[in-house]
Amino acid sequence: LSLPLHYCGWVVERPGPSRLRRNLLVVAAGGGGDGAAVFEMGARLLSYRTDMAGLFTPGPYAGVDAMRRLSSLANDRVHVVSPLGVSGRWFSRAAAVLCMAGYNSTLEALAAGQRPILMPRRNPRREQAIRAEWLDGLQLADVVPAGADPADVASLLQRPRRLPDGALESAGINLDGALNAARRLHAFSVA
Repeated sequence: LSLPLHYCGWVVERPGPSRLRRNLLVVAAGGGGDGAAVFEMGARLLSYRTDMAGLFTPGPYAGVDAMRRLSSLANDRVHVVSPLGVSGRWFSRAAAVLCMAGYNSTLEALAAGQRPILMPRRNPRREQAIRAEWLDGLQLADVVPAGADPADVASLLQRPRRLPDGALESAGINLDGALNAARRLHAFSVA
């Protein structure tokens, strides 16, 4: 039995409505095992933007050393949330998002209406760099390399970080992949 292939779209949970905090920078590193450069950049950005507070969301693989370093950043302007926290919920509240360009973090940021600042991993695989460059080309994200000057990255915080309504749809990005896949499976099961 040969079945036709159907593209269903990207799979991501959309966050519910929440209140925007105009001075909140959320910094995330996906799984967290290799996110030290992203967290370092987030901390340096906050030294340039003393009007902002930071919320760091390490992933479940951040490790003890990374958690210790992040905890040392914590103060009245910097908070570290549980590695099991849901980033999309925080992304929807943020004035800006800095993250790697992994599938989950990137799509959660887009689903939350953010134009994220992405610091893609380039090794051992290039999929994050490919995703980040593609979204940058669509003007849905800004990409900065590891080791970028924090002053240059801080200037990105002056640009609008919220995506205009309909920006994803205009770019051909469909975030209803799970729903569309369920519909296809249902139609197949009743046929």
